[in-house]
Amino acid sequence: MEAETVLTEVDLGKIIWLSPSRFTPSPDQPRQQIDEGHIIEIALSIADLHAKKQGVGGSGFIQPINARLPYGVINSDGTLKQHDFKLFIIGGETRWRAASRLTNDGVVDYRDGGKGRSIHIPDLKIPAVINDLSEEAAYELMYFENAKRQDIHPLDEGRALWKIKQQHGFSYSQLANYVGKNKGYVQNRLDLYQAGQDVQDVARQRPEAMSILRVIKNVTDGEKRGELLGMVLDDQPYETIRKELEQIKAPPARKDPLPRPKTATPTVLASYDYLTSFDVCLNQIAHAKVAADKESKAAFNPDLRRQMRLKMREMENYMNAIRATLDEVAKESR
Repeated sequence: MEAETVLTEVDLGKIIWLSPSRFTPSPDQPRQQIDEGHIIEIALSIADLHAKKQGVGGSGFIQPINARLPYGVINSDGTLKQHDFKLFIIGGETRWRAASRLTNDGVVDYRDGGKGRSIHIPDLKIPAVINDLSEEAAYELMYFENAKRQDIHPLDEGRALWKIKQQHGFSYSQLANYVGKNKGYVQNRLDLYQAGQDVQDVARQRPEAMSILRVIKNVTDGEKRGELLGMVLDDQPYETIRKELEQIKAPPARKDPLPRPKTATPTVLASYDYLTSFDVCLNQIAHAKVAADKESKAAFNPDLRRQMRLKMREMENYMNAIRATLDEVAKESR
């Protein structure tokens, strides 16, 4: 078992040994949800390996954690300006939390054969690799550390992806290439991260419903959106929820404008005829789009479908404005 390293200067990139109290979680940690059960499992695993003097230096850790120095504490010659700081964890926060449990209150061995005994290792030291990183580099390293694990929540990953996108000014395609994911994967998580708080609250409880929640977030009627979110929380079949969404997405029944004025200036008549034709055209496009949605969902890629939905909302707003204009023109010319 290695003795604790005295931090008078730091050999960056090399393994040092420190007690858990010398570390603190990074305020920029992408992962917001912590699984308490998983922490206990890791603590018991560390305790088992520690008892057998296995792991890095017999510490019980299979690999060191990664941490960074606070900004501005290292001199150009590698010495430290101060020594009473905490190191920010970049990778290995769950292992650090597990080690903290073991050194403080201990953990109860709930496994078969554990007999409920308490395991306490007050002198446990954590192997760590320390680096002096910029804020941007540290954040990206934290994202990649988390992305290697399957249990990161889609909302947490979306938050991290959004920050990386903003830092570099990436397009969605460039971001996907940078993090080694496909564009649909990235877009799904960014869409969920940018959803309203009500949608995000449900997503926290039902991460497996991400695909349907990405559609529900576009429902502008707050009451109806709340009903749909309630259906998700009640674990109603997605097909039932999709049918409700189709009813919302269908364009409203067309309100016919007043008849063409019989007596009006040529300009008014020409404007009326033009707007009427345009209104009919847009109405046809709207219904064709809804029909295509119902019959050919598999034929649309996510980005194209998203663009079409946005365009659809624009057309519906425009149609309503045109209909109001037609009514006004007809009234004024009588």
